[in-house]
Amino acid sequence: MDKIINFTPGFTAVTENCFERDGVMYFKSEIPEEVNFVINDMSRVIQNESNEGALEFTKNCNVAILCGTSKPYELYEIKEKIELLQKYGCNKINLCLAFTPENEKAHLADLFGNKHVSVYFTEYTPDMFAENVNSEVFQRILQEYIKEKTNDNMVKLF
Repeated sequence: MDKIINFTPGFTAVTENCFERDGVMYFKSEIPEEVNFVINDMSRVIQNESNEGALEFTKNCNVAILCGTSKPYELYEIKEKIELLQKYGCNKINLCLAFTPENEKAHLADLFGNKHVSVYFTEYTPDMFAENVNSEVFQRILQEYIKEKTNDNMVKLF
């Protein structure tokens, strides 16, 4: 989080452990109860079974998104992470793969996709905050939770 905040323009410190950028709050520690949607980046935590607490946490998540590339040397690691997440009760995983040639997409969807794993292919972007690059993929993954206020009523967008 420190690296993102220090090297990405637009962050404002709210408190020592809370930062804001474009209306989104970023917390470095405990999350307040009034927050209604949390994205927890656990990429460094879910490497192996050494952090069981974090793995137990994943089974309570509404949405799990595993991101990686379709480079051959990463595919085995992705398979292991999916198996590890499922072992700890995470049975709805959204796999987002970048750098996928068009002629490999069907094979990778068959390789990883099943009733517990949905496979998506993302476009390359060096800017993690670029709204126009992969927003459709993430809207599809999060469609159950995306609502918009119209005429004082909350309505689902999808």
